[in-house]
Amino acid sequence: MNKLLAPLQRLRTSQTVIHRKDLFLRYKSSFAALGAAAALSGAALLFTPARDSDAAAKGKWKYKTVKATICGTGKPSWGGPSSRPGCDFIATTVSGQIAYNGKAVWGKWRNCDHQATVATNKVTWCGFWNNGGGNPYRYMSLGANGEGEINAKGVSLRKNTYWIRIDVRPDGTTNLRGGSNSN
Repeated sequence: MNKLLAPLQRLRTSQTVIHRKDLFLRYKSSFAALGAAAALSGAALLFTPARDSDAAAKGKWKYKTVKATICGTGKPSWGGPSSRPGCDFIATTVSGQIAYNGKAVWGKWRNCDHQATVATNKVTWCGFWNNGGGNPYRYMSLGANGEGEINAKGVSLRKNTYWIRIDVRPDGTTNLRGGSNSN
């Protein structure tokens, strides 16, 4: 049996009141000394400056929400479609939240809204790539691939495939890429 628990176990048995008081006073002073030592070591930890790598290792995550749109022009831009050229015909907006800590970057959620007026707009892929931002690339992407088609009376006038990517590095910096191919 543990040496600390043995005297406490004896307290539960029938012993004299004097013995219990004596034992209680001895343990009370022992716990007070342990409490003071714990408080001092806790204070030392509080006042020790943390390194950036320690903060990242302990999961000091930062969060960022990103949003970008690609329209009929085939050039991506930050934000929603609003009144950008080509967006009145076809647009796909990628948005999401990412978490980063200097060592890794993770996608928390993503959404790919698409709209079209005189065309069809089909998102064929919406997701994350290289989630975690690991080697060899050291970034992750959230994005979409899609197909657009303009029809007039059942005749296809123009087909278009497009892609958009929001790249995010472990330090939280972002880059926007994308394009389209007309068929």
